[in-house]
Amino acid sequence: MHPPIARKSALENAEENVVNGGDGLVDAPVGDGASAGDVAGLTAEQEAELDVLEARILNLIE
Repeated sequence: MHPPIARKSALENAEENVVNGGDGLVDAPVGDGASAGDVAGLTAEQEAELDVLEARILNLIE
């Protein structure tokens, strides 16, 4: 029997893919169809996921 496959959360993947150059913009990782340093555009689904995460964080802070 094989051990379970370790799956990363969306947040872990995002943290690995973000390179913040101090300009406040999220840089696209190399290999996602963008050159290093290009600003990544988010899909509508990603924007919605970020909205949910933001709401959860705000609830934890309050």
